[in-house]
Amino acid sequence: MYDVTKPTEEQVKLRAQAYKILYARFPDSPKDGNIYKCIDEWLLKGQVTTNGIVQYYDAYYNKKQ
Repeated sequence: MYDVTKPTEEQVKLRAQAYKILYARFPDSPKDGNIYKCIDEWLLKGQVTTNGIVQYYDAYYNKKQ
């Protein structure tokens, strides 16, 4: 289980990888923390890879103009 205050080494690596992927894909994302919120939610759901995180972010966090 993911604990935001005590992530495992694997979770820290996955979080960094997810951030790199999302920031590269959505460089103009609002600086309101949505990328971080998305990653935390992703990990809280028990995800162990970044497969699908771009689609998840796009569906739930990417504000359409």
